[in-house]
Amino acid sequence: MKKQFAILLLVVMILMLLALSGCTGGAKLELPTYADLQSITVQEIENGQPVSREVSLHNELQYYQSHSPDDVYFPTKDYRQITKESQMPTSDRSLAYRFTDNTGNTRLLNIYSDKNYNYIEEPGIGVWREKRSKAQWAQYDLSYKTYEDNSWAQAFLDTAIDKSFSLLPEYNGAEKAIFIDISEEAVSDWVERFIPEAFVAKRAEDVRYVVLCDIASKTYEGYWYVPETGERLDDSYDVEYKATVYDLVTGDTTVLVEMTVNGMTEIPDYIDAYFEGIG
Repeated sequence: MKKQFAILLLVVMILMLLALSGCTGGAKLELPTYADLQSITVQEIENGQPVSREVSLHNELQYYQSHSPDDVYFPTKDYRQITKESQMPTSDRSLAYRFTDNTGNTRLLNIYSDKNYNYIEEPGIGVWREKRSKAQWAQYDLSYKTYEDNSWAQAFLDTAIDKSFSLLPEYNGAEKAIFIDISEEAVSDWVERFIPEAFVAKRAEDVRYVVLCDIASKTYEGYWYVPETGERLDDSYDVEYKATVYDLVTGDTTVLVEMTVNGMTEIPDYIDAYFEGIG
């Protein structure tokens, strides 16, 4: 009798551990490897409707095909299919990933998270979930960062050095703005910098105005050094800036300031004045 009770207790403990770990007893999720894929796209979804264009993850796919061809895009080792109706999640926000394999077949996976779990849903097939620790980032947040970075880059940042900007075909009429700094011979992706709150673009499809900051003059002043040792550090320059607004709807270009006299600190005042004039 004691032996039977011990076995029963062990079974109960195992079931409790499975429940705590988020396992539902369902099937694992199998995904194609990078080597099996010809394309990956991602699209932002709110309340079941797309609110962005499909953004290609071509560069990421190429990188992983070269370095980790046998890996998969989402590590699914700890995901289990939900088999109980009571555990089925709901979410207002998700990211829709479209995987197209080398034969042309396509799979759609929706990614979302709540405070306890990450979810992967394959419409018409099932929902898989992974128990997330408190220290672990939500898969939705990680995926959103990837989507956002690629969206901004493909829409505006990749052509910023050439000062070439076009209104997205998917422009939604929001009349928002972004700030792009190319003054250090590299493109800053801090797109909300200096933009008045009412005009900050949430996504690339919102953008009508691009505020571009470039170098107007750069004068060598000397270099920094360590007095005690004489060790030479970085060079020092006096830098002044030019700021220009591109209206992607009308095609107009407005120079806010040809050359600052007090550096970058002047730029926000010129930007504020411009948007006050159109607000």
